[in-house]
Amino acid sequence: EDKIDVPAAREKLISIQKEIRLTPVQTRDVVIYFDVDHSDIKPEELAKFPEFIRQVKENPSVRFEINGHTDSTGSIAYNQALSERRAKAVEDYLLDQQVPREQIAVVQGFGKSHQLDPNDLAKNRRVEVRIVGRKD
Repeated sequence: EDKIDVPAAREKLISIQKEIRLTPVQTRDVVIYFDVDHSDIKPEELAKFPEFIRQVKENPSVRFEINGHTDSTGSIAYNQALSERRAKAVEDYLLDQQVPREQIAVVQGFGKSHQLDPNDLAKNRRVEVRIVGRKD
């Protein structure tokens, strides 16, 4: 009868736990569009937010900005105020969705100063929400 040697003890396995935080590079900017002279978010535009909100909540160090814009019609002063109301409407919505206020770096309006397409006014009536960095 053959005997098999079995080592009494091997080195204990060492487990290493490491926390790796990644900024969600796959997080896309959210761009929502508004009706002429309005700052209320259209219901169909709300569908653009859930994935962004989920990723922001899962990455508490991420910071983002909310930038409001208008088309080129109307006065500079009126459009500045309208773009700020649009940005504020998006901020209020995100806060209502329990996005932490400290993750919002900037909320600002640019009026009609950043036109995407001078020939397509609807494209310019927008709010852009984008990741701008991290706070460690």
